[in-house]
Formats: sequence, structure tokens, C-alpha cells
Amino acid sequence: MIDTGIGNSEEKEKMAQAKDRNRTIRFTVRVNDQEAKWLREAAWREKRSIADFIRNRAISGDLPRIPVEVSELMKQLNYEVNRIGVNINQLVRSYHINGYQTSAEKRRLEEDLKEIRSLHVKICSRLTEMADGNHKTTAP
Repeated sequence: MIDTGIGNSEEKEKMAQAKDRNRTIRFTVRVNDQEAKWLREAAWREKRSIADFIRNRAISGDLPRIPVEVSELMKQLNYEVNRIGVNINQLVRSYHINGYQTSAEKRRLEEDLKEIRSLHVKICSRLTEMADGNHKTTAP
């Protein structure tokens, strides 16, 4: 393990906030083609140089942003899960009052469950693409 001389998070924050830092020490890092492509695209998306992007991630520990597409799918999934929860509550209430469930109610639940499964597959597929480095981005 390399001792970077950086201790606790307070020291890291001070380093990240120092405006007049004199950067005279160079580190060389080797990456493969796929990693280089990912770094270029990630830095480009954040409108940073590759060096600034890597430095910022290493020192401040910024977490990568979730792509808008995945975020929107997750919002939609959350909405659908909430909606189905409401439907289930209505069906349970109806069952307790009437003592039975109609075929229309059952069909509605099945359709809702199918929609949730579809969204789940889309999200998992997109996250797998991202993990494999095959995420769709527009690079310079």
C-alpha cells in the first residue's frame, strides 16, 4: 500500500479546498483501453480534465453520479410500487368488507406486477451495462 500522506477526512477536505496548491508531484497510472475510454467519457460528462476528474475522485471521494436514464427508471419503479401498494390495500379492504376478490381486481394486480417486473428488468439490464463499461454516453 502506498502512503499518500493523506490522513483523515478533515485533511483530505483541507487539501481539496486549498486554492493555491502547488502541484509539482506527478503520479503515473496505467489503464487498459476500456478504462481509458471510461475515464475520458466520465471526465467529459463532468466537464473536467482527466487529471482533475481523477484527483477530485481520489481526494474528495466524490461518488459517481447515477445516469439520468437509470434515475428516471428508478423513479418510475418507485411510483409503480407505491401505486400497487395502494391497490393491495384497497383489495384487502374490499376482501374484508365483501369477503371475496373480483376477477377485475385480480387482473389489475397481475398487470401491475407485470409492469414492475418489466421496470426491474430494464434497471438491472442498464446497471449491468454500466458495470461492464458498456454504458451509452456521448463522448467528444
